[in-house]
Amino acid sequence: MKPTFIINKSSYKGSTLYNIMESNGRAFARLVVLTECVHFEDHDVWMNNVHVSEEHRRQGLATALIEFAKTLVPNDQQIYVTLDEDAPQWMLDFCKKNALQIDNEDDFYFPTEEEKEQINQRIAELENQLNALKAEGAKLVLVYGIGRMCHIAFWEPQFAEEFASVEDWKKATHRIGAMLHPLTIEQNAQTSFKSRTTLVPCRANTIGPGLFLQADYAIGGADGTLGRGMQWQGMSLWMTLRYGKTPWITSSYIPTLAGRLFFLKELAGPLTPDMN
Repeated sequence: MKPTFIINKSSYKGSTLYNIMESNGRAFARLVVLTECVHFEDHDVWMNNVHVSEEHRRQGLATALIEFAKTLVPNDQQIYVTLDEDAPQWMLDFCKKNALQIDNEDDFYFPTEEEKEQINQRIAELENQLNALKAEGAKLVLVYGIGRMCHIAFWEPQFAEEFASVEDWKKATHRIGAMLHPLTIEQNAQTSFKSRTTLVPCRANTIGPGLFLQADYAIGGADGTLGRGMQWQGMSLWMTLRYGKTPWITSSYIPTLAGRLFFLKELAGPLTPDMN
């Protein structure tokens, strides 16, 4: 039986909001149509909060819901959606199949199987070259900075959850398209993007502990002050030096490496809030 839908419609000064629900409550979406109002969105028609109950998926409900939503849009205007940065490939494919325009499509990149193989081959070549150089007496030097969430390179603390043991974590040499921690994005906005958080990439390629913990010498520092008593790196420095080794604080392994760590005096504490 073809699904039917119930709508709740509300309008205000040229904007219309449709809450769309399948008559048995199995699917839902919200459609926003901006027509005669002044607004700051890039597009006039948006769909969000699309959801199908888990036990009723793969039955065509989402497709039927989208087709119904299109009948509510004036003049066959394009419907836009914004996807979370960790949306899987099939979700992008589904949107394209149903003629939904992904507003942030440029944020996504899914390498083909051939590209993945090429990447893996290139990484293997680099690892072999590195091992050959070390066998000839070359030294591996790590130049680093301590991140807001204690990352080294862009190896974030939440990656620890994916490993069964510390030893497995230590073997990881790299990550392609690593998902950045929200506080890393904030840090990058402050230090490199003139505070424009929305321009900061949410992913990055990075080396992992399988490389940087093999360093023969490490040199790095902490200079995360913003002036007028403000700073972002004091807590990170303290965790690095005082917490003890754990994969959940990547930089906590820095004290185990030979080398030099430089930092601004005010980051050394005491980290007493001004209100005290």
